[in-house]
Amino acid sequence: MADPSILPAVVDEGLRLWPPARGVRRTTTRAVELGGVTIPAGSDVFVLYVSANVDETVFDDPGRLDPGRRNAERHFSFGKGVHFCIGAPLAKAETVHAVAALFERIGDLRLAGDDVEEWVPHMTLPRRKTLRLEWR
Repeated sequence: MADPSILPAVVDEGLRLWPPARGVRRTTTRAVELGGVTIPAGSDVFVLYVSANVDETVFDDPGRLDPGRRNAERHFSFGKGVHFCIGAPLAKAETVHAVAALFERIGDLRLAGDDVEEWVPHMTLPRRKTLRLEWR
């Protein structure tokens, strides 16, 4: 890797687009109106908080992977406020160090030319079926 100092921003951008979880299921404790629709007490709802990661008022061209994105750390992938994941700093640090070590050992690692992006569909934890890589 030419410049390992960019890894924290790259990891944040990856988390913005591919968070560890996309949302959470909750049950309403009382009736609530949202967007002109009344949701009765006791209703199951799914809060898709990952949608904040593609908010066009926060991120320019939010659907595009931009490793140099200056505000990538504003993602919502580990929650916010009192619901912020206590393990987030450790998870990010481990990812940065693991990727740095991987590129230190296999510097020319890249997606294989025949890699096909296929996903296992899941409401909260979608993931790729395979990730084909190649190196010399």
